[in-house]
Amino acid sequence: MAKIKKFSFLHLLHPILQLLFFPVIIFPVKFLPDTKPGKHNTKIFCSWRQEIVEKILEGARKEVEKKTVYFIENRYLKTTYLNGIDQKKQVYPWGDIPPDIGVCTDLVIRALRNAGFDLQKRIHEDMKKDLKKKVIYPWGSWKKKHLDTNIDHRRCPNQKVFFLRYSDVYKAPENKNEIDFNEFKPGDIVYWDLETGRFHIGIISDKKNSNGIPFVIHNFPSPGYTAEEDALLKFKILYRFRYPPDSPNPPEKDEKP
Repeated sequence: MAKIKKFSFLHLLHPILQLLFFPVIIFPVKFLPDTKPGKHNTKIFCSWRQEIVEKILEGARKEVEKKTVYFIENRYLKTTYLNGIDQKKQVYPWGDIPPDIGVCTDLVIRALRNAGFDLQKRIHEDMKKDLKKKVIYPWGSWKKKHLDTNIDHRRCPNQKVFFLRYSDVYKAPENKNEIDFNEFKPGDIVYWDLETGRFHIGIISDKKNSNGIPFVIHNFPSPGYTAEEDALLKFKILYRFRYPPDSPNPPEKDEKP
């Protein structure tokens, strides 16, 4: 007859002691890097990224092809256009100013819309969350302290805040000789400081100069229309934004009317 072993408290501890003192086999598990706003994240490979990059560049180059005129007074125009047609009333979402004019922010808006992302809607909805406390967006930078779907998404400081919150961000070092140009990929967004109290924004091209520095697509007073040129180092670089940020799943797009 088999002898029955007496049960003791040590029997309960045995599995735990084995885990604590027995060598642990570590399996190679791929962890997703932190994608919180302001963090540097370029480690995830996205199968959907290439299609979006192509759409962003396509949208930006449409502005280049028609030489969208730089028109600073467009700050006073209403977003009454939808799909290039004047609706005779303010349009939201997907509202645009006359399609043959614009400034740097309009280029970014139109390029991202070509990929399915409406900054007019996205920035407005994000600013609504900040309307009560007014601590995230730079409300004090202009006279109006209320929401305005006509202009809010077309202001450089507002685009900067939005992209800092919802993009993969590379903050450029103060010394331009230390900038890692491998961080600038086609379809990325670059944000400059003009060092005059004003800022500028554009799209990274898939073209490069002989030194391997990417061209940019932007709308600026010189030459006075949207152009694709070797101008990345023309101004002080503050940030590189990758929007939407890398993730395993494709981003949700905005439905176009």
